[in-house]
Amino acid sequence: MKKTIFSLLAITPMLASNIHVNTKNNQENQKTSHWLFSIGTTAHSQDPFYPTIEIGFGYQSKFEEDKYFQTQRLELMGGASLDGNYTTWAIPKFSALHYFNTQGNMRYYYLVGASIHGYTYTYKLKEIREFTVQYSYKDYEGNDIIKDYTDYRENEGQLSIAANVGIGVEIGKLYGTINNFQLSLDQPTLFFGKKRDTNSFKPFLKATYIVGF
Repeated sequence: MKKTIFSLLAITPMLASNIHVNTKNNQENQKTSHWLFSIGTTAHSQDPFYPTIEIGFGYQSKFEEDKYFQTQRLELMGGASLDGNYTTWAIPKFSALHYFNTQGNMRYYYLVGASIHGYTYTYKLKEIREFTVQYSYKDYEGNDIIKDYTDYRENEGQLSIAANVGIGVEIGKLYGTINNFQLSLDQPTLFFGKKRDTNSFKPFLKATYIVGF
């Protein structure tokens, strides 16, 4: 009996060391994935004074400190310019993030990735039509050439695989809500179909706010 009691007393510290206690330190060591919601603005080459307002939805994987790219994102996003003439979307967009500092509640990072990117641009044109009007008076006859201007709208667009790079700061605990402020550059590289205009290869600069839950 005594041997049994002494044996239990001897292994009690070992058992206690393996019991999970939900303390503050354990919570801070937890790292979870996040559902992302974003809003941002994109400057495009056709008219930088009417930027595109974009919204997005996505998923950010669990933080893994032992990897070079500690987390990845998969996002769907789209938007339209303030004048309604320009629409853009990225479905899907993949990004891999590397953090310069992994401790604390403010972490700086850069990202690389790619997306299937598309846009449509609508612009106005004037069509000129000329026609001749004949007239005659008692003492004069002649012809006048009349020009008629008609407004119409033309659409252009493209679909491409775009590479993207960016920098940002992530604020918040890894097991709680995170807030990201990010600048990124999307560069169309490989086009589906015919390239429509000389602006096709121009990059898109984006400023985005992202919240993750």
